[in-house]
Amino acid sequence: MSKTTLICLSDIHWSHTAPSARTNEPDWYAAMASQLRELADFWRSVGHPPIAMAGDLFDRWNPPIQLVNFICPKLLEYFGKDTIFAIPGQHDLPFHSMSQIEKSAYWNLVQNEAIRDISGRKLSNGELTLYGFEWNSSEIRSKKPNSGPGQHVVLCHRYAFSNKSQCYHGADITQTYSTHGFEGFDLLHYGDNHIRWSAPGVVNPGTFYTRYKNDVGQRCGAY
Repeated sequence: MSKTTLICLSDIHWSHTAPSARTNEPDWYAAMASQLRELADFWRSVGHPPIAMAGDLFDRWNPPIQLVNFICPKLLEYFGKDTIFAIPGQHDLPFHSMSQIEKSAYWNLVQNEAIRDISGRKLSNGELTLYGFEWNSSEIRSKKPNSGPGQHVVLCHRYAFSNKSQCYHGADITQTYSTHGFEGFDLLHYGDNHIRWSAPGVVNPGTFYTRYKNDVGQRCGAY
């Protein structure tokens, strides 16, 4: 079995109430916990690799404190510290503003060390280097990997696709991921597009939980 270097996830959208496709769940919190346990079981089975979350961890930046008090301990219980590396998406940011991130539920996870935020920076353990490009990052074209060993991976929350079957109706199909200016990286890991797709050197995991009818069949696996 080959070594799993990184588990890639995006667009989890933790929410206090069940989304439309899940209203038959007797307990939405139990359903969220069940899928996190499933992820934890997989994570352990492949040797505890880092987990990268490419934005929109929460469905809104200010959910009820009950949800935050549920998710944060679960992440620490199942994965411990220094396992999950993340960037915020627009749903995680107050009024879509990075300058106000400290008001958010996302930042509560950072402060309690349930996740490590890598917005606007890179983080390396020698074998793997992650480069964080949060939603609406102004540095999309400015960072290139240094030469050196290991895998160099972009973590980016930006709508991306490689062909028209992977995007919303009416999208400009000339503006694919290949126009984003990332060159020389080993992997581009995108979030924001809920349609799961991949291309050589690129992954877009799609949704983590099936939330709406058009998410059916899009539940992500691990890349």
